[in-house]
Amino acid sequence: NVIAGMPNLEVTCVVSRTEERGRDFAQQVGAKEWRKMEEGWAKRPADADFVYIATPNHNHLPAALEAMEAGMNVMMEKPFALNAAEAREMVAVARKNNVLLAEAIWTRYMPIMKRTRKLIEEGLIGQPQNALAWLSYAIADRERIKRADMGGGALLDLGVYPLNFALMMLGHPEKMTAQCQKNEYGVDTQVAMQLHYGNGAPLASLMASVKSVSGKNAVINGEKGYIWVDNVNCPSLVRAFDASEREVVTLRTGSENPYEWELLEMVRCIDEGRKECPSMPLDETIRVMEWLDEARHQTGVRFDREGKN
Repeated sequence: NVIAGMPNLEVTCVVSRTEERGRDFAQQVGAKEWRKMEEGWAKRPADADFVYIATPNHNHLPAALEAMEAGMNVMMEKPFALNAAEAREMVAVARKNNVLLAEAIWTRYMPIMKRTRKLIEEGLIGQPQNALAWLSYAIADRERIKRADMGGGALLDLGVYPLNFALMMLGHPEKMTAQCQKNEYGVDTQVAMQLHYGNGAPLASLMASVKSVSGKNAVINGEKGYIWVDNVNCPSLVRAFDASEREVVTLRTGSENPYEWELLEMVRCIDEGRKECPSMPLDETIRVMEWLDEARHQTGVRFDREGKN
């Protein structure tokens, strides 16, 4: 139960594609009700302040639009959408209906990542010169991963974490180059991206794979030292070193649930009447989707509902 023990939060309703999983999960989290996905949001669940959508990627757009048209605030699991066009449509509907819409990319909300960014801004390692980040899990056989009709692939499922890490730490680049390997469905199983920040500016090399097991580390190398992160997906330890390789700063998370920070910010924003979360503004979500689109454009990966052109 993600929200067990979190103040002022409870699950009021579970919506599931299957009855067995829906009933079981509702019981696990103590939800007051459950319903099938086909029942939709026409009847808003009692006491619901927002809906957390964690369906397979291809269902993100229709589920979000239906919920927002019913006047519900939405927190959308990553990847936010299949592409930037869908992301823009979702943002437009959120603004039309005056509801809060946020992307649940938890690293954007974590204090340890914000403190790491602060170390760079304060010049601890001097001018960053390059960054490396990678994330791999051997999950290529999972249906939602291998199928183009479900928006599968390494990029959208895993590559979003190294990409968001680089954008958080270094900002947005001037351009990207990308290449990948594909499965029999035309979906990427391994993807490599390089971000180019201009002459004299950093380079970032990013990798994601659903075919291998790997470390999940990331590093930012600067003129005066470097910063090492233990896990680009779910960081718990950050170590900063000076030019003589002496550890000068150590950051650790506590025992908190990694979902905690995004959920608490969502609650605060609802209480304050905000329509975006400051840690991940909607314009930033769209820009991330544009970079993901660029990587797929360069590697020739297309999803079924995007057509052939």
